[in-house]
Amino acid sequence: MGVMIVGGILFGTVLGRFFKVYILVPASALAVVLVLASPAPPEGGLWSSMLEIGVLVTSLQVGYLVGLVAGFVLLQEGSSRAWGQRATSSVSRSYRIR
Repeated sequence: MGVMIVGGILFGTVLGRFFKVYILVPASALAVVLVLASPAPPEGGLWSSMLEIGVLVTSLQVGYLVGLVAGFVLLQEGSSRAWGQRATSSVSRSYRIR
């Protein structure tokens, strides 16, 4: 189950980085299908399957949030770098000898 959690977080991170929130609905449905179609029957029965589905969908959503925040941080970092490059290039132009 730990592998499924880590996989859900990683997959959710990719989704959060590149897609809108609406992608979580089909991704969650795919997660439910993957849990229900697993070849090994769950030891705890229906409740164990429901717990796996809940944990997997939650890890997918947590990963989406992490990807969303990471994208926002990268965007902010990129804009501050661009601002610094603009400022230094304009200063260097004003000191040229003609």
